[in-house]
Amino acid sequence: GLSFLEHRLAAPPTGLADLTINLITDAAARLNLRREFVRASALAAPGHRSDHLLAICRAVGATHYLSPMGSQNYMTDDGVFEAAGFPV
Repeated sequence: GLSFLEHRLAAPPTGLADLTINLITDAAARLNLRREFVRASALAAPGHRSDHLLAICRAVGATHYLSPMGSQNYMTDDGVFEAAGFPV
């Protein structure tokens, strides 16, 4: 069942970011997904908006960025990834 969800939601609130991170890591463990999760704030990536996203991608050694459709407009307008030749 979803006891891991109930467990997280019943715990004292520590903030939405912590709740989200805990739910994602719990779900990944239940699905046997072996990935390292890193907070963007721990990467000290500079910039704003697309510049910041590109800096995060580079900090973790990414070769591509998978973007939701809702981000397409501002990412196209910014032109940062295209100028860097970084696949989106």
